[in-house]
Amino acid sequence: MVELSTSARLAVLIGQAGQVNYSASKAGLIGLTKALAREISGRKVTVNAIAPGFIATDMTAQLPENIREE
Repeated sequence: MVELSTSARLAVLIGQAGQVNYSASKAGLIGLTKALAREISGRKVTVNAIAPGFIATDMTAQLPENIREE
């Protein structure tokens, strides 16, 4: 089972301007999670990817409000 937040799905599926590094890293983690889930599913192990949206930090506080609300 792989469960992803909406913001992670959007970043990976459609990309966001200025977020190449974010989109690429999320895509890599999602791919790793899916591959690992298939590889060890026979052992009845569940693999989850937790990909939260924005987290309030000094860095995200500098983003425009309309971006933070997405």
